Amino acid sequence: MRDLRWFFAFLKQVKGLYAISMLLLVVSVVAYILITAVQRTMIDTVFQQGQYDRFKEVLVLFIASAIVYVGSWVAKDMFFERTSTKLSILMRESFMRKLHRMPTATFQNERIGSISSRMEQFLRSRDFFTNHLPYGIENGLNMFILMVIVGSANVWLLVSISLLSLFYIWLSKRYVPKMSKVAKDIQSCHSEIGTHIEEGISSTREVVAYHRNAWEAEKIDAGFQNYLKKMLEQAKLKNKQSFFTDPFRWGAVLLILGFGGYSVIQGRMTIGTFVIVYQFTNQLMDAYQGVYNFIIRFAESKATVERAGEWLHGDQLTEGTRAISGAIVQLSFCDVHFQYSEDRGMVLKGLTMDLPIGQKIAIVGASGAGKSTVAQLLARLYEPGQGYIEVNSMSMDTYNRETWLSRMSVVFQDPYLLPETVRMNVTLGREVQEHEVIEACRIAQIHDTILMLPDGYETVLGERGITLSGGQRQRLALARAILINPELLILDEASSALDLETERRVMHELDVLRQGKTTIFIAHRLSTVENADLIVVMEDGQVAEMGTHRELLGAGGVYAGLIQVERVFG
Repeated sequence: MRDLRWFFAFLKQVKGLYAISMLLLVVSVVAYILITAVQRTMIDTVFQQGQYDRFKEVLVLFIASAIVYVGSWVAKDMFFERTSTKLSILMRESFMRKLHRMPTATFQNERIGSISSRMEQFLRSRDFFTNHLPYGIENGLNMFILMVIVGSANVWLLVSISLLSLFYIWLSKRYVPKMSKVAKDIQSCHSEIGTHIEEGISSTREVVAYHRNAWEAEKIDAGFQNYLKKMLEQAKLKNKQSFFTDPFRWGAVLLILGFGGYSVIQGRMTIGTFVIVYQFTNQLMDAYQGVYNFIIRFAESKATVERAGEWLHGDQLTEGTRAISGAIVQLSFCDVHFQYSEDRGMVLKGLTMDLPIGQKIAIVGASGAGKSTVAQLLARLYEPGQGYIEVNSMSMDTYNRETWLSRMSVVFQDPYLLPETVRMNVTLGREVQEHEVIEACRIAQIHDTILMLPDGYETVLGERGITLSGGQRQRLALARAILINPELLILDEASSALDLETERRVMHELDVLRQGKTTIFIAHRLSTVENADLIVVMEDGQVAEMGTHRELLGAGGVYAGLIQVERVFG
């Protein structure tokens, strides 16, 4: 049960629906048994003893039991379906919250298809509580009630059947571990296939361009072959179970017929009692089989629940509780060390700097100096390995992530665009005025391009914005940030795909818009940041020098060298 604890947090939120579902399940079980029990009275009392005056009474009881059974059964299924739907919504929301709190390294180390498969398995784990557990309780309750009834009719018959039921215990010990292992293997293979298919669709252009169709098909085929192998292994195990359970079941039926028939001939049992005992004993055997099937399903579901629990309790970013009161008035890096993984070297090595608020700041340096890492740490996609980032005299990790992220925006070099309309890609679901969207796109120098699209702002873009050029995608992403116009705006080489003239116009418009607000440029072209209030030059994960364009050129240091290289090589 330890592996299931995480699920009870979800179950508590639907406890009312779940309790009603379980109550209806109990009512349906009792009503079904009552239907069978009424038949005994009908046969022995009404027909054999000739008490026909009780026929209506017994018939009404039979019909009432049938109505209660059918009604409770239908209502039970309806309530369990509502419970399952509600759980799906709660779990999906929880999954997405968890996804947004995960370290970015997780996404870099795990394939997107694998994460999608994990979500599918995470949602499927609810089936244990809405399908498998009720099934087990139903059969367990049936078994208990029927054992009492059959035992009251003939103790020796109950003892004989119970001894035979030990066979199911032996089967459980023999097959449950094997079924559990195969179930885990099947889930793993299923996840692998889903990942291959998703990656195959995403890489269609490259596969066709490099004529690697056969290679891609072989990869997917190998995955399906492995999946088929595991499915056949599971089918063989189930067939072996049936080989044992079916003859056992028919043997038990013969025992009941022989014992019951002999008792009727000897006058120790009425025909009505025999019919009922036969039916009840058959139902008892079904209950034994049902409990055994539940144990098998539990073993199969346990693998899904365990994988879901591992995901839910995996690594996540530090979540503070403080809210930022007032404006951002101070932002500093204090001896920050950072590496993306243990097998890679340090990217930032004791980075210490104060970033002036309300100014235009440029961060420059050679490739690998750690510029983009600064942007990702400020966006809280990663946490510093050592040291801290200070905001308003408090460590950033003490602030609630939502509070911090609501104050800032980052535009990355390779932005993600949704397969939605242009308008939706700019607003990202925010309720804004039409003129605000147009103004943001005008500043980003993308408005005229949008008007040339087939449906203008209502044009639906392809997956990841594939129908747009690299420069158009970057300008659309810039429009997103401009629309928000946050306190802190970070542009991480966000105009690298623009031509010089377009970039110059965008930067001029941004300078006007962002007057008095903090803007950090991770620059790829030094010519675009010459008018920055402060230029931070990074080298080998540290600050090499800081100052204005004029000051740094006069110092003749790293910045002057970078300017010289750009002038020579363009």
